[in-house]
Amino acid sequence: MIQVKTAHAQEKEMFQSYDDLFEHIVALENHKMLEIEPDFKTMEWSFAAHPPRHVDALYAHLKDQHPAISQACESQLPLIEICTGDYANPEYVVATENLNVSHLKKQWTLAYCDAHNMTVATNH
Repeated sequence: MIQVKTAHAQEKEMFQSYDDLFEHIVALENHKMLEIEPDFKTMEWSFAAHPPRHVDALYAHLKDQHPAISQACESQLPLIEICTGDYANPEYVVATENLNVSHLKKQWTLAYCDAHNMTVATNH
């Protein structure tokens, strides 16, 4: 069980796993984006997996190529785009079959909670 408490909340929210907390945060961020305006550039925090056909489009349209985009495009592999507070400077990771995506999601989730003054505790 994962317990999360925000700085201003009296009660803790409970989640079965980091995956559940991750999905909750993604939904919050998507909702915030839609309230402001439908523009992905307003999303400071995101975690997106792009299939190979979308990687090809990224590769064709971006001026400054990140090495991971080139590698994913050449290898026809999915690409993970991770924004941690700055949409203009995402991290790109090639989704190889050995990549531990759950670990990346957990690290992103913990970074998000830290940046938003949320306390995270686990019950065993």
